[in-house]
Amino acid sequence: MQTTELSRTAEKLAEMFTENTGTHMLDSGGASGRHWQHNAGMTAADFLAAPEGWAEDYGLTLSAFHFCNRYLEFDSMTEGMTNEFRAWVDKSPKWPNEAAEYYNSPDSFETWLEATLPLTEAKAFNTYNWENLLSQVLQGVEFELGGLRLVALSIHGGADVRGGYSDLVVFRACECWLYQSGDAYSSCDNPECGLDLSVRSFVDVDFWDFEKGDFPTPEGWEFEHGCPQCKKGKFTQANLGECWC
Repeated sequence: MQTTELSRTAEKLAEMFTENTGTHMLDSGGASGRHWQHNAGMTAADFLAAPEGWAEDYGLTLSAFHFCNRYLEFDSMTEGMTNEFRAWVDKSPKWPNEAAEYYNSPDSFETWLEATLPLTEAKAFNTYNWENLLSQVLQGVEFELGGLRLVALSIHGGADVRGGYSDLVVFRACECWLYQSGDAYSSCDNPECGLDLSVRSFVDVDFWDFEKGDFPTPEGWEFEHGCPQCKKGKFTQANLGECWC
């Protein structure tokens, strides 16, 4: 939905990706190994200037920021819903004074939806539960309202994936946005070759050349071996796949 221009959506996402989600002695990230610590001090402009993705020995990785900025949109309507949910959380009972506990979590958001929009179907998700190419884990709740696809989104900024998530923020979403988390492409960095590589969640790998057509994936080929066509180049960057919406 968004381009690389500085937008309201990019500003909100930058807040979420730099949000201090705390530390815990049982975290596996040590003293400074959490995503929010790595992102500290970055602005929306910094995130936008960073690559869409990169290549490492094992495959391609997509920037979770660029991914969210392309497929999600934060506006006055979603800001209002976010504020309503947070106000409800703030005034809801908390342990140990009450049996019910409501926090800034997908479970609590679903409870809030049932109370405010009883006909709305909602589905919680966590991208840790399926193969994808994103640099950070996303969790939240997808739902529809008046024909709109919406998502209450939380960014994993901690070390242990079981905790360390940012506060939920509501966004408009492309219908197929989560399916895009496994699509990326790259090109051989040898200018005399330029063979394009398409990757689908580390499972399916396809090559093609815009002039020559498809290039069959060599049997036993591994990403770190480099380009199978020219035998010289490598795949050093990654880009978001074409939008299905």
